[in-house]
Amino acid sequence: MRLLKLAIAASLVAYGATILISDSHVAINQISIDAPDSVFLSEARSSKLSIAFLTDLHVKRLGDSLSDLDDLIDSVKAEGPDLVILGGDLVDSSVSEFELKEVRRGVVARLGRITAVPVLAVLGNHESWTNPDAWKRELNNAGIQVIEGRTLEIMNLGLCVRGLGDVYSGRFRFVEFPDYCSEMTKVTVTHDPAGAFKAGVDGLDTQSESLVK
Repeated sequence: MRLLKLAIAASLVAYGATILISDSHVAINQISIDAPDSVFLSEARSSKLSIAFLTDLHVKRLGDSLSDLDDLIDSVKAEGPDLVILGGDLVDSSVSEFELKEVRRGVVARLGRITAVPVLAVLGNHESWTNPDAWKRELNNAGIQVIEGRTLEIMNLGLCVRGLGDVYSGRFRFVEFPDYCSEMTKVTVTHDPAGAFKAGVDGLDTQSESLVK
């Protein structure tokens, strides 16, 4: 259940890191998305933009999963993306309530190591089921901006990034792009692919399930 939805006004190259952390296995996939030549980025930017999209980490426990996440963060930093977007489901349902707080802090601490570029996040159903306010608070405290239900303008990248809540867990709420985004590249992110079919949501859809084989 995940979706990276891009409404692109540019020839965009996105590097999507769709991550599975399970039984000490990390899978990283790279894709290129070409937009029509008739659209363009801000004149201040080149025609290529690199986005690392990390989704469905499903960290299950302390130990190996967090070690794998450390390796993943190192790989992402080595790629040198312009922007990192977290697509939700950072934690797995198998994590007990007793250890959830410690696992959450461990996950967020590692994601917070990405400091050279903006890091944005939407929540998945597993965050929605495990104290979403705590997830938002800890992510924001780590410098990761949770954009669920709002739009963030990133001037130096010529981007407006809109976050829509997760449909499956009942948190979807449609928000319009502000008028100031009209001349910028628009990116919409939501965890659940069902969000792509809601009224007013349009653009180029890339469902992360298609990246995981």
